[in-house]
Amino acid sequence: MSEIRRSKAKPTHWSIPLTAPAFTPLQEQQERNELSHEDREYLRNELYGTEVPLNVSEDKEEELIRQFDECVKNLCNGSIEQTPRSEYCDTRAYLEALEVCPNIVNQETYPIMFLRATNYDVEAAASRLMAHWKVRKDIFGERAFLPITLDGAMKEDLDEVKRGFMTVLPEDEHGRPVVLLDRVGSTCSSTYQRASYLRTLWYMFHCVAVQPKYQKTGYVFLLNLIDWEPHKCNDRIGAKMCFVIIRECVPMKLKAYHATYGSKQTPVKIVEPHIRQMQGRDIRLHLVHHYGTHEDNLKSLEKFGLHKKDLPECVGGDFGLEEHMRWLEEQHEVEKLWSGRHSDMTEKAKNLPNEEKSKPNGDEPPASLDDD
Repeated sequence: MSEIRRSKAKPTHWSIPLTAPAFTPLQEQQERNELSHEDREYLRNELYGTEVPLNVSEDKEEELIRQFDECVKNLCNGSIEQTPRSEYCDTRAYLEALEVCPNIVNQETYPIMFLRATNYDVEAAASRLMAHWKVRKDIFGERAFLPITLDGAMKEDLDEVKRGFMTVLPEDEHGRPVVLLDRVGSTCSSTYQRASYLRTLWYMFHCVAVQPKYQKTGYVFLLNLIDWEPHKCNDRIGAKMCFVIIRECVPMKLKAYHATYGSKQTPVKIVEPHIRQMQGRDIRLHLVHHYGTHEDNLKSLEKFGLHKKDLPECVGGDFGLEEHMRWLEEQHEVEKLWSGRHSDMTEKAKNLPNEEKSKPNGDEPPASLDDD
């Protein structure tokens, strides 16, 4: 059974070897120091929600979409001269999706999403589309070709979805969606399964990425690590895939990434350099660490437009399971309206054979996802 499909027993040792590649705090500071003054200001404005949105006219967007379509065509027929921007830029899953579910390709992964996510960099957007479908197929298997809805590709993962350790929080004060991952609750459970965990995270990103407003504003990611004990509940491959999804696949721009910790978490500080290495440059540059009590973290997060009433209980906020279930019910209603217009795909979701349900990720995962 592939590693990405199902996690092994709860580890009792460091899942990230201390000899693994690391990116130290000093290297991180040097990386930031190498930014130009303009880049530092732009990054600061993104973190605080004060950046001026990129204004692209409809005519210009139409022209960029034509260029994007041509770039995708060249990627798929192998005639493109440029080297793909991502190691996950593999056209096979995308081409399969075009054959199996062209309506889903058009409805859930349309060009402008990827262009906006990459600041209208045509080649980067085309590469991101290929990576999106490759990783989607790796995680969902045949269910990748179903709608990413509660009654579609997610119907076998409802228990994980309803736990509330991953959810979409209310917008920050700048109108940006906030996606929560409570790493403590999600991966430290005895029932943790990597594949379901990754599909649930994918679903949360999907729910906001399909909304044109958020394609323009970008999103905020909140990772809770308060009381997380990496020597007891750390899944290195699951963590790596989480960063791959954020860095390579989500058709929406990351604006700020907040990580919350308790006052004394020495084990986390030991593995942090290895986690930074997995994250990649763009994620690291958008990352803000918050240490301390709930009161300390809430005060720190408020500076970035994140307020107690809209933050999860795991960091001391007011948003709990009841609010999550209410959001989920509203989301389900939206999806049912959408499914009414695409009933052929909804029926396919209901009629998937059992053997496909039990094999969510194909025969074997790519070797790159299993590297130690």
